[in-house]
Amino acid sequence: MPILSRILGEDEEVLVDLRPHWLFLSGPLASTMVAVAVAIAVTVEFPKAPIATAYVLAVMVAAPILWFGIRTIKWLGVSLVITNERVIYRRGVFGRDVIQLRIQRITEVHCSQTLWGRMLGAGELIVELQGGDPMVIADVGHPRVVQRVLNDQLTQISHGALLDGGGTRASGVPTDPVSVPRPLAFDLTPPHGISLAATSVGERSSPPPSASASLHDQLIQLDDLRRRGILSNGEFQAKKAELLSRL
Repeated sequence: MPILSRILGEDEEVLVDLRPHWLFLSGPLASTMVAVAVAIAVTVEFPKAPIATAYVLAVMVAAPILWFGIRTIKWLGVSLVITNERVIYRRGVFGRDVIQLRIQRITEVHCSQTLWGRMLGAGELIVELQGGDPMVIADVGHPRVVQRVLNDQLTQISHGALLDGGGTRASGVPTDPVSVPRPLAFDLTPPHGISLAATSVGERSSPPPSASASLHDQLIQLDDLRRRGILSNGEFQAKKAELLSRL
């Protein structure tokens, strides 16, 4: 069933709502089909077989059907929901296990697919977390699309942190301040006792050492975001050029 709107925040928007890929049901489904085919073949080939044979065939067919039914119930109880704020992973029908992660806690998102999984559009997601073990979600449909959705949200959070100029994120996780330098302005009025002619043009136009140090720190922080994968190379180069152009 879709996620209930009452558990979402006021401005929270659902981006992904998935059940496990149908490969989750492939094992019991294939076993059921084979058992039914064998039972039909035996019945047609030996129409006068003893009644005990019919009992054996019934058990042989009922076992994979029961397995398929149990797996279907489990399939109905698993869902992966991604909003613009959280990742919600729910498991269970009678009992319920719910894992909720703030997107700000995610550092990296990896996708793993076998050759068979790539052909059928299935795989698993490995979500790296701050201060914890990675979270592995198996049987995800179109995992590369889900990975891209999460990376887009991480990029938006990174851009928001840059525009805010520091402080803390919505979840309370501290961030390094990245402030955009203001255009440098100098007072051309000379101090008392020093004539304007004695002040050289080079001395008036050179930025204070603190401004250069601040720009250096910001470039280091931007490069750190690029190496962590939060900023792409293109975004890093654009932000770097913007900072340098303001000197």
